[in-house]
Amino acid sequence: GANGPISANGDLTAGEGNDINSFNTAARFDGTDWAFIGGLVSMSGSSVSSTYDMSNDGNTVVGLGWITGGQSGAFHYDALTDTMVDLQSQVADSARANGVNGDGSIVVGWDTGGRRPCIWPAGPGSGMFIGSLTTGDPTAGGECHATNDTGSITVGWSFNDLGVFEAFSYEGGTMTPLGMHPSASPPSSQAFALSDDGTVVGGTGGNAFFGSQRGFIYTDYGGLQDATTFLQNAGANTGFDVITQVNGVSGDGTVICGLAGSFPFFSGFVATLP
Repeated sequence: GANGPISANGDLTAGEGNDINSFNTAARFDGTDWAFIGGLVSMSGSSVSSTYDMSNDGNTVVGLGWITGGQSGAFHYDALTDTMVDLQSQVADSARANGVNGDGSIVVGWDTGGRRPCIWPAGPGSGMFIGSLTTGDPTAGGECHATNDTGSITVGWSFNDLGVFEAFSYEGGTMTPLGMHPSASPPSSQAFALSDDGTVVGGTGGNAFFGSQRGFIYTDYGGLQDATTFLQNAGANTGFDVITQVNGVSGDGTVICGLAGSFPFFSGFVATLP
């Protein structure tokens, strides 16, 4: 998941904008009109809520709302009932929903102010921490960023034994490290998107401000590879010399999208694998 999600048929998208009171609020767009969906119980400055993902039919939107001015909450919005609920932190701390599965029933994100990878498999109060890549410390920080259509595979990042971000794939109770980007600086990786079967994962490594940021594509057969090199070798012309982030992967793993270029001059790209 990511800001600016689109429904499976392309008819709906979601994001945020200024409502009638000039407060920044999550909203759905049907091609003609924006419909603001509100927030939880509070605000932070002028922020009411932020969108991070939506279900295949566009009727479920998930993201961040506010419990207090300093405590965020992970929200789940149902357009059919026009109802937003707080998925609830397990430790009465901040949380955020980053992704949702195809039918809107399983939500992934982070919980606690220090950010620990979390999945809400059954609505409010069902959150569960899924561990970390740090040996002996299941409480180490990280995030779940996206889940597949059925919600059976989730990707994100966790601090590893070196104390840096490393992308993971989580399935069946097991968190699997995906490796570090081979040429990003500083060495690191974060997974943002995946195919439905989990065999293609996209993300980024490095830092655009203090090093060099590079996108990656992970495959079961090739491991984690630089996205620019992978796409060039596959014969997919993006028109850019450097892929910075891979933010989206189609269900069948053949369409890749994200950001290209270098800070502060980024451009979007879409590449189709032959």
